[in-house]
Amino acid sequence: MPWLLGIARRCVDDARAARVTVPLAEPVETASTDVGGDVVQRLVLAAAIDGLDERGRDLLALRYGADLTARQIGEVLGLKTNAVEVALHRTLTRLRGDLDETGEAARRSAGNPAPGTTP
Repeated sequence: MPWLLGIARRCVDDARAARVTVPLAEPVETASTDVGGDVVQRLVLAAAIDGLDERGRDLLALRYGADLTARQIGEVLGLKTNAVEVALHRTLTRLRGDLDETGEAARRSAGNPAPGTTP
């Protein structure tokens, strides 16, 4: 099991490194003009993922990094498909909650009210 997870992690790292090192012939225009905001969002997401337990990070790496289905993840981890789906759902719910809390804390520290509220 640890051997397979190690392979999945290395595949994710290799894919991430390949995306970064691909030279571009021409500059690509981005849809977002708020580069600083995008960087902050990525850092907040990385911190939230780091806050997950190892199993949650492994599930996310296998599902979204290695692009495996719940059934394939179940085969790799020796779990039933339903157990993988439930674990992924719980992990994503926790991640969303952590991101919402982090976003709310950032708005308060910046002096910005939450959306839909008055200052």
